[in-house]
Amino acid sequence: MKKLLFSFSYFTAILGLIILVVFYLGYSSLNNSRYFKISTDSKILVLGHSHPECAFNNRIILNLTNLGKSGETYFYTYLKLKKILPQNKQIKFVLLEFENSEVDTVMNSWTWDDSHIYHMFPRYFPLMDKSDLKFILSKNSKAIFNCLPRNFINEFGFNIYSNYLKKKGIISNKRFGGYNGLKRNKVDTITNNSSKYKSLNNNAIPFCNVFYLQKIVNFCNSNKVKIFFIRSPFHRNYKYAVNESKYNMVKKKYFSRVELLDFKDFHLSSTDYGDLGHLNYSGSNKFSIFFNKLLNLGLLDKVDKATFIKNEIHKNYY
Repeated sequence: MKKLLFSFSYFTAILGLIILVVFYLGYSSLNNSRYFKISTDSKILVLGHSHPECAFNNRIILNLTNLGKSGETYFYTYLKLKKILPQNKQIKFVLLEFENSEVDTVMNSWTWDDSHIYHMFPRYFPLMDKSDLKFILSKNSKAIFNCLPRNFINEFGFNIYSNYLKKKGIISNKRFGGYNGLKRNKVDTITNNSSKYKSLNNNAIPFCNVFYLQKIVNFCNSNKVKIFFIRSPFHRNYKYAVNESKYNMVKKKYFSRVELLDFKDFHLSSTDYGDLGHLNYSGSNKFSIFFNKLLNLGLLDKVDKATFIKNEIHKNYY
């Protein structure tokens, strides 16, 4: 019996030690100076959720890195940005997606509901400082403590494999974002009458999203990086378009000093969309060629960028 207890204790100790080593190496792999390095040619960084992820083809747009990530609210984008900018002094501009869904309270769920916590927390936890951890714990500590150990082990194990064994960083493994060329078109199969979404057009504001968006803006400013908001093209029947008045109010009230590069009216056919909110591969190529042309024409240095964009969209269509 004693021998059995000793064997069990020995096995448990070894297993615990292995888990601690995996956690330590996985955690430290995301906090070294190599993982978040991007190309020294990249002067422009694109961030946001799946809209920019599917819109900006950085194989077409020169000197730009797209690190948009599906399901990523500003809380998680902020964590990522804190690691990227200090390690990449060549970045001069951040283009951050700011579109209509960002001012809807659905962003609260995207940040801390159970399903998003289970998926996002194990991956982004190594990027959090005490204040970030305190915030997310205050919102849904139960889900955090219910995260399965295997979720952490999978994430940290992948970090070790990618960073130490394969020598791959943020660009290579796309764990924290990257261009995604959708090869689908579901527009004709989606019933999306805007009258169904009038409930979205309310005055409630996702203050968490606004708060962390302010932190992103301030962080860029403190690092002397120019930040622009950008609104990627979306289909005319996109459900969050009914939030336009609230969208404009939030922009004016909280972010009046941040310039918006607005491409919501960029002309595309329905076959260029993966669904009503996302461009597919065809649409992103068309948009990326157009956007690259605008950059070459000095878009980011223009005094009146809104008028310049509007005129170029008009010329491109006609």
